[in-house]
Amino acid sequence: MKTAFVTGASSGFGRAICRTLIAKGYRVLGGARRLDKLQALETELGVNFIPLALDVTDPVSLGTAMEQIADAKLQIDLLVNNAGLALGVDKA
Repeated sequence: MKTAFVTGASSGFGRAICRTLIAKGYRVLGGARRLDKLQALETELGVNFIPLALDVTDPVSLGTAMEQIADAKLQIDLLVNNAGLALGVDKA
């Protein structure tokens, strides 16, 4: 089974990408700041979704996440860098 790592997985495009990848047979590591939303997604998607507390703006959080991935001995086959603050999308 291939493994995907999706940042910004708790809502919007990231959540939709996780759903699609699970449907295509991937195991998905979903990283986001909102662990409660990730846990809800885990309940919805099942055992092939692995929630990962992650704030991509925080070096300590990034290091912890990488350690958790290494400890689980998971090889990442696909990376989706989706996390972001959606800056610059104010109404004109």
